[in-house]
Amino acid sequence: MLTTLGCGFDTAIYGMYFPSWIVAPVVGAGLAALSLSMAGRTRLGLYLPFGVVLFIALSLIYAVVVWALFFDA
Repeated sequence: MLTTLGCGFDTAIYGMYFPSWIVAPVVGAGLAALSLSMAGRTRLGLYLPFGVVLFIALSLIYAVVVWALFFDA
């Protein structure tokens, strides 16, 4: 739903409206956690250094992709 005043898109989650900029990073962090857990199960995690930095980088990448695919006007 496009608002005429202010921040742009709002997203309805269980009847409550959230700004889209809140939804995109949460989804990005969830996807990054899923990716790193899958990498750990396949032993790829042994070859991935700097887990925290990698998680932050993946979260940012996924958040930008989610924003561009679903919320970009």
